[in-house]
Amino acid sequence: MSVRNSNLGTLVNAQPSAQPRLSRISAASPAPRFQFKVEVPNDCNASVVFRRVSKGGGSQGGDVYAFWFLVGRAGSNSTATLCECVDGDIRCDLPIGAEPMSSASLEPYLEAFLRAVGAEGLPPTLVP
Repeated sequence: MSVRNSNLGTLVNAQPSAQPRLSRISAASPAPRFQFKVEVPNDCNASVVFRRVSKGGGSQGGDVYAFWFLVGRAGSNSTATLCECVDGDIRCDLPIGAEPMSSASLEPYLEAFLRAVGAEGLPPTLVP
């Protein structure tokens, strides 16, 4: 499933569920960096963009991902902004009622998502 985000980019492999939803961000046209509008979905408290910052070298030997960008919601008030992304950044939408956001709580979802999209190798490490 792909979700279009204006002319700014496309989310691919979006996985609807009651748990955190992860999707890969890709450019609408070939570009090393591009602007992507990050908005918090109505059923979520926050949206986070993860960026791979190191290939290998994680605590479990896999790639290292970092929290790159975060937008949030408080009741009916939410934020939305443009974020500079690179092809392959990963978006994580955190539904209302999900457990608190931390590297430890989100790392298993990141690992499962990467395996589901065919990434091979050791488990990733997620750093704040």
